[in-house]
Amino acid sequence: MTCDEFWIKYKKETNQNENLKYNGEFSFGFDEKSITEMNSLVLAGLKKIMVTPLETYSIDNSPVPRTGNHYVITGINEEPVCIIRDVDVSVMAFKDVTWQIAKKDGEASSIEEWRENHKEYLEEEAEIVGFEFSENTPVVIEEFEVIYKA
Repeated sequence: MTCDEFWIKYKKETNQNENLKYNGEFSFGFDEKSITEMNSLVLAGLKKIMVTPLETYSIDNSPVPRTGNHYVITGINEEPVCIIRDVDVSVMAFKDVTWQIAKKDGEASSIEEWRENHKEYLEEEAEIVGFEFSENTPVVIEEFEVIYKA
């Protein structure tokens, strides 16, 4: 099933407005192992946020996410796994992310562990996209909920 077909199925089964559009599709993770692990966390309700450097959006010439955005999350073969909806979007310096926020990521047992893991990811993202990461780098925090599962 394609993401478009999955979206149409969701709208029909939940009586959504036929004009409602989704804002994109993507996988959490970068390889089979990480995609599988991340999707398990999302589907179990343990991973409820995603963090992206603000600079990524301006370099990619993409709009910053907004509350109410919908995304189709895909698996290792790009098959739809679920649909998420952003329930809150905020921007803050990486250094200002609190444990109250970070623990919603479902990937760490302390703020220190979360910062270490995400600093590595954000430094890699910065190198790929073309900016320099620092503790003061603004990040977009999207808090989401799973609204439909395959």
